[in-house]
Amino acid sequence: MRNICETDGSVEALGYWTLSDFMEESSVFGRVFHGGFGLFTYNGIPKSGWQALLLLRMLGEEKISVGDGWLAARNSRGMQVILSHYCHYDNLYCLQYKKLTDPDKAYSVFETDETRKYEIYVQGLSDGMYEIRRLTISPRHGSSFDAWLEMGQPEYLRSEEIAYLKHVSQPRLQIETREIHGSHTVECMLAPHEVQMIVISKL
Repeated sequence: MRNICETDGSVEALGYWTLSDFMEESSVFGRVFHGGFGLFTYNGIPKSGWQALLLLRMLGEEKISVGDGWLAARNSRGMQVILSHYCHYDNLYCLQYKKLTDPDKAYSVFETDETRKYEIYVQGLSDGMYEIRRLTISPRHGSSFDAWLEMGQPEYLRSEEIAYLKHVSQPRLQIETREIHGSHTVECMLAPHEVQMIVISKL
């Protein structure tokens, strides 16, 4: 999300390498979450990066503005704002990189940060009823990795466990309906590593 916001207007296209962990050179993967670069695990479980790309697809064709950790767009259906709370790797990990072997310590290599607050002020709206949809990806929602940690980190997954992780790793969805006259402010609190999509549509 950060790269896409920062490079907006500077590149014609972005590509992601790779779609699936199944593309790796080795066919012996060990744990289902083993540090692969794919958007899906080798057995087809979508990771949070895939969920984030699906949110990006919801952005309208016309860009309104872009800033530090956010991008706003619109289309004939309404306005969309995508927000992210990026946390960089800490200096020690950057200088002495080694592949993590303990999934419980996956977040320990990042700089700690506080909750980030955004206030989205929208003006020029015609009077009427609007629907405000908020989709959230965070360690609590939309992350199959964190759901796998909570499950107990099983090394091998049965088909029903794969289906469970696919089901529970969807972004959180909240829907609000309210009457708006001209302008509206939406407040968003983002925890570290969190992404939110705000969609404002007139009913």
